[in-house]
Amino acid sequence: MVRRARTLLLGAAVIGIALVLLARSREEPAPTPTMPATPAQEVSPLGETAAGGEREVRLALGPGPHGLDSGGTLVLESQALAEMTSLSLDLRMPADAVGTEPPPVRVVAPDGRLLHAEGSIGENPGSVGLALDTAWLLPGRYVIEVKTVERSHFPLRRYALEVR
Repeated sequence: MVRRARTLLLGAAVIGIALVLLARSREEPAPTPTMPATPAQEVSPLGETAAGGEREVRLALGPGPHGLDSGGTLVLESQALAEMTSLSLDLRMPADAVGTEPPPVRVVAPDGRLLHAEGSIGENPGSVGLALDTAWLLPGRYVIEVKTVERSHFPLRRYALEVR
């Protein structure tokens, strides 16, 4: 009899603890995921790689278009953008990912603003041109998505643009 009472008491305690933990998990907001920083790759005006990582590219702004590979990040200084009215990008991807029609492009700003645009077919195979109004670009990290003609469950190519 005493053994059965202990088992019931222990079972009730476990259930009580589980309910408290469940209630707390619903009250606390989930931690926000953070992206690991990638090292910078310095690029000279001639396009030669100086040193650093593979995916982040810093450019001295000049007449565009500024090339960016799929999955890469272009880092720009806001002071340099202030001198321009438009930022011209050449978004590179495999040639079979670009169809014959201009692809839809979506730009997501860090503050939640969305820009829906139509890219232009680039001169080189596998490139899509995009012109952004520099007045729309505030400091922060932008995600650029290009819809491709690839046969996959998620036919998008993503790029990042960071304005500092």
